[in-house]
Amino acid sequence: MIATPLAVIALIVGGIFIMISAGNPNLLGNGKKILYAAIIGLALVWGSWLIIDFILHTIGYNQSWSNLNLNCEQQGSSSNSDWNGFSGGQSGGSGASDSW
Repeated sequence: MIATPLAVIALIVGGIFIMISAGNPNLLGNGKKILYAAIIGLALVWGSWLIIDFILHTIGYNQSWSNLNLNCEQQGSSSNSDWNGFSGGQSGGSGASDSW
């Protein structure tokens, strides 16, 4: 969401550096570096978005993935019945369990 506006700002700044360089090789070089970095960064962001979108659509997830619900609780049940046998951590000692 923020990458594209930042890249546009970087492109503008890089273009301004190039325009005001007036033959100064340091300013021209800095402007080119800013332009190249903005273009490469934007390509990486858009490319990674396309890859993630392709993978999610391939596995059948057709909803908006920018708002993923990562809630790990079971739907329709507020108890943790799947975890009844899990004892959690051992308090004190080295943390090793003799109940294997």
